[in-house]
Amino acid sequence: SLTVSVTFGGFTITAQNPARDNLAIIPIVDTSGNGLWVQTTGMDNLYGNDTVITGTIRNQPSVARKYGFVVRDRWFHYSDTLFLTLTPLFEQQLDKSKFSTLVLPNDAVVLTNGGTTWPYYMYDGNYNPGWPSTYFTVESSTVPQMVTLDLGQQHTFSRFQINPYKEVGNFYYVRGNVKAFEVWGSNSPDLSDPVGVNNLPGSSWTKIGTYHVTKPSGSSYQTETTADQQAAYNGWQFDFPTGLSNYRYIRIRQLSNWQGSYFITIAELTLWGN
Repeated sequence: SLTVSVTFGGFTITAQNPARDNLAIIPIVDTSGNGLWVQTTGMDNLYGNDTVITGTIRNQPSVARKYGFVVRDRWFHYSDTLFLTLTPLFEQQLDKSKFSTLVLPNDAVVLTNGGTTWPYYMYDGNYNPGWPSTYFTVESSTVPQMVTLDLGQQHTFSRFQINPYKEVGNFYYVRGNVKAFEVWGSNSPDLSDPVGVNNLPGSSWTKIGTYHVTKPSGSSYQTETTADQQAAYNGWQFDFPTGLSNYRYIRIRQLSNWQGSYFITIAELTLWGN
């Protein structure tokens, strides 16, 4: 039942596992074209025991190469190999030096405390900063807060990553770090936006998607395992839906932070596409 479909920078693997066995799906590639099969950097095994195992392999060049896929169980029994010739879609990290902040009416008010934490800190290349070098908004809002960025030119988006701010007490899944949020896109923002209730963007904006951060351990507030913290330190990654229009401007709309309110803290935002 294993299927593989190309995506930006790699491919997505999906396999049915009705028995909920503990399985590893092993991707390999013939980089030289002479039958020498290897796992390149970033081409890690995909592990799972759900009824459907799925995951995405990235950092693959946008050229046709021969790939192989093998399934292994916990007793080291191996399946036959599925061989495919795949050409991943081209993607690259978008150039943050071209980003700037577009402050629209009703966008979030940035907090200042011993230094000015301008939205620039959200794309300054510092993935795990200390205070005050992070994007941090005032905590008093009673409606969803938003921040708007100008990316400098139109892009087709493939995926994005949010690195959360490490709060006092060495916690990530707390306070203003994003938990449930939306991403909106536009090419001609209307300065009269937002026009809807609850700080909802108007007709010049298109909602790209709604996203949720999940704590790997599922533990209670202010309880974080090593796996939880490592996932946050590495950055929370999300895929954009396929078939998107190109957009120059993006807007993040916070639906709920980990505290259950609306203020936003983001250490770093990174986008990929072309």
